[in-house]
Amino acid sequence: FLVYSGNELRAEVSPLWTENQQIYFITIPGEAGQAIRFELMQNGKITGRTNEAYPFVINSVNGTLYKPFLLNFSRSDIMLNVYPNPVRDEVNISLYSEKTSEVNIRITDISGRIVYSGIGSTLVGGSSTTLVDCSNFLPGIYFARITADGFTRVIKIEKL
Repeated sequence: FLVYSGNELRAEVSPLWTENQQIYFITIPGEAGQAIRFELMQNGKITGRTNEAYPFVINSVNGTLYKPFLLNFSRSDIMLNVYPNPVRDEVNISLYSEKTSEVNIRITDISGRIVYSGIGSTLVGGSSTTLVDCSNFLPGIYFARITADGFTRVIKIEKL
């Protein structure tokens, strides 16, 4: 496992084996509210990434041997993280890919009215992070539609 906060590597973790089962105990340094994502590495190559970012919580324990905390991994060519969510002033929209592509972002309110439309940071074989100013958005639910290289995903965003 590789553990990231934004684009910063925070931890590398190897599995422990117990009765034919791999388990991971992860200690992650960070600050409250940071988005944490995970990558699965096998034989020196990234083979999967978590589908979503997880908010960092100071001094928290998630899962036990009997009730593990499960991470959902995707083997998609493009991975997307939108954080923090809920958002107060600014939201980060991060894409990870081995491809190069223009990133289009459109945010609509719950009635479908476009409140933001723009071209994000170009995705160039690695990662692209675009910071969107949401400070003028009214509190409520919004939908971010992110498109890059034929990949389209809609993410619900809550504005506090």
